[in-house]
Amino acid sequence: MPKPPAGAQNAAKRALAWVEAGFGGANLTRVGLVRANQLAKGQSISDETIQRMRSFFARHSNNRAGSYDIRDGQPTPWRVAWDLWGGDAGRSWVEQKKYER
Repeated sequence: MPKPPAGAQNAAKRALAWVEAGFGGANLTRVGLVRANQLAKGQSISDETIQRMRSFFARHSNNRAGSYDIRDGQPTPWRVAWDLWGGDAGRSWVEQKKYER
């Protein structure tokens, strides 16, 4: 099982710190928090989980352009959720994994 790249680990760590600071809103899911902890720790990620990550990014990428911001010094809830799943680095990684099969 592959390990996530450093960029995805860093995004997840950043998002977990934001959650700890009270950012992220009420729409954060338990699954997103579990995923962030896996990524932040650099744990090996199963092919099934990589597919779930790919699905997450596919569902939410259409909102990236207007939602990835830091507004008034705070991350948007969308940004927190995106980074919980590894952020842009996580998205690139899971897309690359699709073509390595």
